[in-house]
Amino acid sequence: MMDVSHGYLTASLLYLGIWSVLFALSEPFVRVAMLVGSVLFCWLGPLGQQLWFLHDWWNPPGAFTAQPWPEDILLTFAHIGIVLAIYPSVARRRSGRHPDTTSMSDCAHALMRMVPFLLLSLLVVWGVWALHAHSSVACAAGMLTGGSYLLWRRPDLWPVALVSATVMVMVTLPVFWLLAWLSPHWVEQSWFPGLYSRWRLLGMPLGDLAFYACSGFQCGPLLAYMFGFRWQPLQG
Repeated sequence: MMDVSHGYLTASLLYLGIWSVLFALSEPFVRVAMLVGSVLFCWLGPLGQQLWFLHDWWNPPGAFTAQPWPEDILLTFAHIGIVLAIYPSVARRRSGRHPDTTSMSDCAHALMRMVPFLLLSLLVVWGVWALHAHSSVACAAGMLTGGSYLLWRRPDLWPVALVSATVMVMVTLPVFWLLAWLSPHWVEQSWFPGLYSRWRLLGMPLGDLAFYACSGFQCGPLLAYMFGFRWQPLQG
């Protein structure tokens, strides 16, 4: 059996493998979005751990350091790219865009559309957590609020959000099951005892199941919203 200190690293590497498969299967525009998004926002992992998650959610041992900084960065890097690419890969859709025809002005406008979405999500997370709610509840509230904002602006993206939320859970469950088999005490030794780790659905702590579903709901529609396109069926 695998030592519990290697659980988080193993999960991060498995997620990186899924990221690599999606990258290979995706069109050039989505590939660039995966790379840019993963690089720009991989810092959210360590930041979220230090601000919220380590207080009441989980405290996984690192394979190399006491605090799992490398694992945080790796998993968040992979998670961001996966959630951006999961819908077009599963639903067999294309953006109709290409990196060569996407100007700096297009990118600037896309980033400007993202600012209220990102600020709203972070403010809700911080506000709910400040009310002494569990950090998994605060995180889910922030992601649901951000996703709802996108869908308020683009109601046509509801199917994208729902499919992305469902598939993110479907992708994550086998990773979790494999780790539970390789290291049977990984949950007990990594998660804080409490409601959201004690309650499990399909063997996965409820807080984590909600996290991956909400991340799909929030970020699955993000590319189409930022760049103002509709996903089109693949031809041929």
